Amino acid sequence: MASKRLGYLRLYQHLDKIFLLFFTNFLILDYGWRPLNSWLAAQLLRLSGYQFLSYNNILPLIRTSPITFVCLVLLFGVNLFVAYFQIVYLFKGLYNLFSERAFHLKDFLLQSFQDTKGAVREFTASKILFISFYIAVLFPILGKLLNIYYLDKFIIPSFIQDFLLNNLWFAFLLMASGLFVFILSIRWMFALPQILFEGKGVREAIRFSRSKTHKRWWGYLWKIVFLFLKTILLYLFLIMLVMILQAVAESQADSRFPRLILLAGLFNFSLIKLAYYMMVSYFLIKFMGIVTEKALPPKPAKQHPLLRLTIVAVAGAFFSFEGYVSLFQSWDTKPLVISHRGVSNNNGVQNTIESLVETAKLKPDYVEIDIQETADGQFVLMHDANLEVLAGVDLTPQDLTLEELTNLDVTENGYTVKIPSFQAYLDKADELGQKLLVEVKTSSQDSKDMMTRFLTTYGKRLKEKNHQLQSLDYRVVATTIAYDQDLPVFFILPYNTIFPQTQATGYTMEYSTLDETFTSRMFDTGQQVYDWTINDEESISKSFQLGVDGMITDDVELVQVNVNEEFENPDIFYILLNRALNYINVFASA
Repeated sequence: MASKRLGYLRLYQHLDKIFLLFFTNFLILDYGWRPLNSWLAAQLLRLSGYQFLSYNNILPLIRTSPITFVCLVLLFGVNLFVAYFQIVYLFKGLYNLFSERAFHLKDFLLQSFQDTKGAVREFTASKILFISFYIAVLFPILGKLLNIYYLDKFIIPSFIQDFLLNNLWFAFLLMASGLFVFILSIRWMFALPQILFEGKGVREAIRFSRSKTHKRWWGYLWKIVFLFLKTILLYLFLIMLVMILQAVAESQADSRFPRLILLAGLFNFSLIKLAYYMMVSYFLIKFMGIVTEKALPPKPAKQHPLLRLTIVAVAGAFFSFEGYVSLFQSWDTKPLVISHRGVSNNNGVQNTIESLVETAKLKPDYVEIDIQETADGQFVLMHDANLEVLAGVDLTPQDLTLEELTNLDVTENGYTVKIPSFQAYLDKADELGQKLLVEVKTSSQDSKDMMTRFLTTYGKRLKEKNHQLQSLDYRVVATTIAYDQDLPVFFILPYNTIFPQTQATGYTMEYSTLDETFTSRMFDTGQQVYDWTINDEESISKSFQLGVDGMITDDVELVQVNVNEEFENPDIFYILLNRALNYINVFASA
């Protein structure tokens, strides 16, 4: 136990340098490169003549604007180089902590920058690609903890993970691949110091690491797993103390001290952030100790406890301000609760009138549905491109007429009902006073004037009844805007890339790739953002922190309860606990 206390004491004694190392990195990134990169990407997108970048317009962009595409690829390369610079700077700084040399804070930063400049001058494409691949794919926990911009975008969206895990073979393959990648990360982890500190080439570094871990990789694997668990336990212990402090403050608050809960919340929010950085620092330093076979010196040659406390206090004040801005300021409007595919908690078959009737009883702000064109130019409710899963027919909606489709049975969640026409569904929704978010799905079989006919038939009514539209196909968005700019239409983005420059009312984005950079730009443009699919308290909490305008969910009641509690009667204890647990999720999900 004494050695453990000594390890934590050493960590605290170096906390001033650790904070400065992280803060200088994040300040350069957040206030320097990220705004510049965003501006450059926007300018290139504008030059291409396209308003957005997504999977369905990459090939047209390459064909029509190859120079712009090459520039975007080069910008991506520059981002990888910036990520490499970040990694080198942080690792060089952490490595300098192991030095016996007496570093003043200024000397420590200068030495870290000089070491970084020397290493960056020796960069090669293979080094950048290997380091990026290792941190983004093989050992993504490093990318998460170091907050490496662009590398944190290498994630599989949650809806794809859910799809893969729902298939037994895909789930087995995914888990087997994850285990293989983790083992590979252990076999190659000693390549990092060889590349970053010894100046070795990638092949030589990998050979060294494979030799180092030959017949010993199992032991190193357990070292990393044990370090991972120990780090989480350390963080949970600190969080437990913080939450006890908050509980005591709330129990002592009364009419004489009405602001005690808020003040305690701000103070404890900063403690949570400090605890998180302690967790990050502890893991990274211990990891560095494993791969370099070094340890922090018993204590720094020169102690500056007052300066260290000042830096920690300044960091705490900064965190308190962040907590006030992001957590405790009142929302202007309550985020909307939107039922996904018209169901909630498996209360019927998706996109059917019967489930609409049941879901409308829960009073969601909107019910999201999917419509497709039929063979005879009408519109029917159906999400899938093929009817086989729900109706047992290996055909597309575009292969059958409306009459043929509405005579088919669809089965889901123990219910069997008929496929409804959009006309019938809309009539029922208006009868119930239920607003809809209508997703228009398109295919290569659609008629050329499909959207024009749809808007001619339903546009005025949709606007009068305050319904909304959305689509993955920007042609639907553009046609709707041309028809009536006051008819709300959202553009669905399955992945967060370059910020789009469209006239859409807003964007609907898969929540796992949504981030503060995107939502802050939304506030600047005055557009709205919905995220999907929000089915648990973790994703609800993230949505609140990001300030989304609406949450699309398969569990309306769960989201309603949480939204009402967060908006109308925010529980500071609950908010802090959620934030603390979210940091664990960031750490563990990597």
